[in-house]
Amino acid sequence: MPVAIKVIQPDRSANVSPERKEKFQREVLLLSKVKHDNIVKFIGASMEPALMLVTELMSGGTLQKYLWSIRPHCPDLKLSLSFALGISRAMEYLHAIGIIHRDLKPSNSLPIS
Repeated sequence: MPVAIKVIQPDRSANVSPERKEKFQREVLLLSKVKHDNIVKFIGASMEPALMLVTELMSGGTLQKYLWSIRPHCPDLKLSLSFALGISRAMEYLHAIGIIHRDLKPSNSLPIS
């Protein structure tokens, strides 16, 4: 199964501060609890040789890349509403389980309707 790997700390984990490792472990624990159709599925994590997150692979790029690709045009209203509803459903779910995203932006969103 193809996956996406996000390298959080490209340095060897031996060079990472204990505080950064602890923050990473808290993030992994949090991600392992998140299960929603509008949120990329967390598969696993690694601390060696570097801090990495493994998620399902979502081909097609980010919402930001999509919006740049259709410039100077805008997505039609139906598609825009679909994006907004998907993002809203994901945020509602996160807030219901006590998580605040804190970095919601088009480059952290996928244009899946």
